[in-house]
Parts: sequence; structure tokens; C-alpha cells
Amino acid sequence: MSTYDQRLGAKRVGADPRVTPSAKAHERVTGRWMKDILVENGRDRFVYYLKSVVGTPIPWLFSALVILSFFSRAGSEIAAWLCAILTLIYVAADRLSRPREFSFFRVGSDIFLLGILIVTIVTACQAATTADALATLGDARWVILLYALAYCWELFPGLNRIFFLMLSAASALAVYGIWQHFTGLDLARSIELASAPVKGFPYFIPTGFFTSPEIFGTVLATVLPFPAATFLLSDRKDEWHERWLPLACTLLLALAVFWTYRPGLWLAAFVGLAFTLLMKARSWFFMLASIVVFFGAVTLITYAGSPGRMLDGVHANEIVRADHQREQINAQTALWQKAMWVGVGHDSVRSGEESGHFDPSSGNVYFQILAQSGLLGGAFYLLFIVSFLLMSYRIYAEIPESHYWHRVLISGGVGAQIAFHASGLYWSTMTEAITLNLFVLILSAVSYVSEHYSRGLVTDDVSL
Repeated sequence: MSTYDQRLGAKRVGADPRVTPSAKAHERVTGRWMKDILVENGRDRFVYYLKSVVGTPIPWLFSALVILSFFSRAGSEIAAWLCAILTLIYVAADRLSRPREFSFFRVGSDIFLLGILIVTIVTACQAATTADALATLGDARWVILLYALAYCWELFPGLNRIFFLMLSAASALAVYGIWQHFTGLDLARSIELASAPVKGFPYFIPTGFFTSPEIFGTVLATVLPFPAATFLLSDRKDEWHERWLPLACTLLLALAVFWTYRPGLWLAAFVGLAFTLLMKARSWFFMLASIVVFFGAVTLITYAGSPGRMLDGVHANEIVRADHQREQINAQTALWQKAMWVGVGHDSVRSGEESGHFDPSSGNVYFQILAQSGLLGGAFYLLFIVSFLLMSYRIYAEIPESHYWHRVLISGGVGAQIAFHASGLYWSTMTEAITLNLFVLILSAVSYVSEHYSRGLVTDDVSL
């Protein structure tokens, strides 16, 4: 039945068709009226007002989540979970409305996500204290957040708007980090930053608005594939700003990652870009040449023609860091051996902090997951990684070339996943709320696009 027929039917029976926040969000994105809900009695009226109260702030919270993911850990956590909780309340209220606006769907790799949750619950049941049990359950909260944000996309679409907000916020963070590299000032914490490992040059290691260069670099490396994909998939007939601004943004983010002086983050950014290049991109050679020329000029100018001194300083720092990382991995391996199948839960973090063997800006996230969730949890997480990447690539192959922005989002999403997982080889990415929330946000967007293309052809590249 069409919306027009629904309205006529509602008038015939004395019902009152009303507009929900989700319907308004769909109309803003698609330009088409979706549906009303019918209000015939007290229960219908309660559901309508509940949806209005709960749903109205969700689009604003979604935008706040994207922006705050580049500026504030506390803000990111608050926005993410407020958005998730309100979305789940909206979904619950929708079960009582007529007609329903939402249908549940799988986010992808669901069996492996379920396995992660089951292993976490089993591990929590074996915790020594209630506090440790709750902390262990909290370590898997990202799975719930993934489903909630994917459903939030379905109810309150607007991929392109969120995409531009993300690139704008990332660019602002990169500019601030580059400014920190030369000034050594952290305005957020009112402290001086550590000196860069380059003798004879007054440079500093930027941290952005965070507590470590690892967080700063991982956030930018994870976003880096998106402007790269925007340039690589663009057409030569596009306006100049549609082609060259994404390339400038790519170089800006890459430069900020470079000045973290962390080879592990350099590698993460590189492999993220490399996988984006492999997604059937057009201008890959020009982009590679631009990056090589740009960084060649930057290193020659910044280090007075002696980039070797910078590399020597970075190498010396990495030797010390590698020793510390090895100690942490050995400590995590010893903890894993106490409970090889399901791990020791949050005790892997707590005991490490007490013994001085856990530093979230070091280590290796895969050994951390092994100690925390054992062989079963680690296997489910690795299977989840592979399965979600394969799903992303399969959907990319199904998107028609005319749907430019959806191709950009999925291509960049694949590179972002690779960059995040590669960063985990260098430090414990899953223990940091900023990087974890950004990663889950990207996964939820990829899942949302994949779900709609699995249902059939999407009309255009602004309809989601």
C-alpha cells in the first residue's frame, strides 16, 4: 500500500498519520517521502512520542561521534553510547508501531561475532571478582556497538554527510599535529611534547588531542584511504576541486602520520593505501608518483638534505621500543598459558599494569587478545577480520561504476580496515576507545552499504 493510500485509509478509520524522525531522515537523504505511522489509540500515541523524543537527537549525536572521534576520548565514548542506546530504544519502540520502520539484518561475519561474545561470557564467569567479570564483559562492548551503529545507519541514513564530516575533522587534526611538530605545544593538556628523534633539529612528536602519537597516527592512518579512494576513483571530467582536494587531503594526512616518527604507523598507512590502490583504481600511478615526489621534497627541505640522520634517530628509538614491546608480549604469553582456551579476561590488562608490563601504546593487539580471550577468542577475532574484508570486497565488485560515492566508501573502508589491523601489530589498538570507536563506525557503514546492495540494486549513490 502506498503512503497516499495509507493516509486515506487512516482518515477513513479516524486515525492520525504522523511523521517520525526516521522518516524525516530518509526524506532528507532520498528526497522521497517514505512512510507515516498510524496513531489510533493511546498506545500508538505513546509509541509516536517516544520515537520523537528518542529519535530526534540521534542524527546530531551521530555527527558528534564522527567529529569527537578526532578530538576527545570522553566525548567519543559519550556520543557513541548515547547514540547506540537511543537507537536500540527506538528499535524496541518500533516493534509496537504500525507500520514498522525497521527490519533486523545481519552486519556480516555474525557467527564469529557471536563466538567472540560467547568466549567473553565464559571468560567473565571464571573471573576472580565481580569487578573483573564486568570489566571482561566490557572489553567486548564493541560488538554491541557495531550492531547498534549499523542499525542507526538504517534508521537515520546520511553516509555522504558523515563522510565529509570525517574528512574535515581528520584534516583539522592533521593540521594541528603538524603545527605541534614544529612548536612542541599541546594546548589541550598544557604540556611540552617529546622531542623528535632527530639531532640538531627543533622538532617534536605530535600527539594531537590525545595522550600518545600512536593514537594520533592510527586515527589518521585509518582515515587516510578515504581521500585516497576519492581521488583514485574520480573522473578526469570532474571539477578541479573534486579531484585535487582529495589528493591534497591524502598528502596532508600522510605527512601527519609520517611525523609521528613511528615506523609501525608508517607501515599501517602504507598498506592501507596499497590495498586501496588494488581496488581497481584509475589514477594509481599518478598518486604514487605524487606521494614519492612530495615526501622526497619534504624530507630534503625539513632535514636540510640529510634525511639519513632522521632515519638513524628513528632506528635507535625503535630498538629501545622493541625491547619494551618484547617484554610486554612475553608477559601476555605467560598470562595466556594460564588459560589457553578462553584466556584470563580483563586480568590481562590489570595484572600487566600492576607489574609494569602493560603499556597500551606498545605491545601487540593480537597477543593482547590471545591473553584476554585465549585460542578460541583469538581465532574468532581473526576469522572475523578475514570474513569482513572478503564481504567488503565482494560488495565492492557489485557496486556499479555510476555509484561513485558508494565505491569510494567501500574501497576506502577496505583500506581503513587493513590500516587499523596493521596498527595493531605495533600497539594495543583495541584497548583505546578513540581508535576502537572509529574502527567500529567504519565497519558499521560498510555493513550498512553491503546490506542494501545484497537486497538488490541501489538507485543512486546518495540514497544511503
